[in-house]
Amino acid sequence: KQEIVIVSPFATKRRLQQAMPLLISFTQKQITVTVLTRPASDYKDGAALQTLFTQMQAGGISTVFKSNIHQKFALLDRSIVWYGSVNLLGYGRSEETLMRLESASIACELLKSLQ
Repeated sequence: KQEIVIVSPFATKRRLQQAMPLLISFTQKQITVTVLTRPASDYKDGAALQTLFTQMQAGGISTVFKSNIHQKFALLDRSIVWYGSVNLLGYGRSEETLMRLESASIACELLKSLQ
């Protein structure tokens, strides 16, 4: 309803292209969207990803870059947590796990862990 935070240490061109229209549609509804991932310079296909990161920013998606992250989760309105081994904006072909929790305290702790 108000805020989406996605932490995905790995991003792929295919997954970003799939997710971007949906994420931009949220920003157009005045929902704050923040994506934390590794910078384009950390990837072999960094130029293509940088173009997509720039498009995301132009669409109102706040992007934060951090090289040494490995956490994988999404937070909705600081109370719904999707947590597991899935790179939400990256590789999605292997079998991964994802758990949904409703907990403002867990969401708060995960946000603190990013600092």
